[in-house]
Amino acid sequence: MAPEPTHNSKICSAGLRFLSGLKCSKNSSATSTRFSDSGRGIEPEFQKQAFERFQSRPIPGGHRGPGLGLSIVKSFVELHEGQVSLLSKVNQGTTVLCTFPIGGPAGGRRAGEPAEPRRMA
Repeated sequence: MAPEPTHNSKICSAGLRFLSGLKCSKNSSATSTRFSDSGRGIEPEFQKQAFERFQSRPIPGGHRGPGLGLSIVKSFVELHEGQVSLLSKVNQGTTVLCTFPIGGPAGGRRAGEPAEPRRMA
């Protein structure tokens, strides 16, 4: 496992810090990665739809993205039978927690493989 905590902070052109922390952990059944930023945060009323495709918030005087980032994260995590959660406070930042089962999807079966082999009739 990577040393913890690993930090990688960068400043965007608007002067906002956008990745302030990355932390990985592991227990007997799962591995987790926590991504944190110290940006403007996500309003509580938008948090439930933040993982849906094409959902983005207007940013005063800034670029509005297509709203795909968190939906791609969610799809990837769920493809591997993991869970993703969001904790955000306005003007304090956002943390996204991705948790994956240790054995991978279905205890080691490759993503997309059926649980039982298909038999030809």
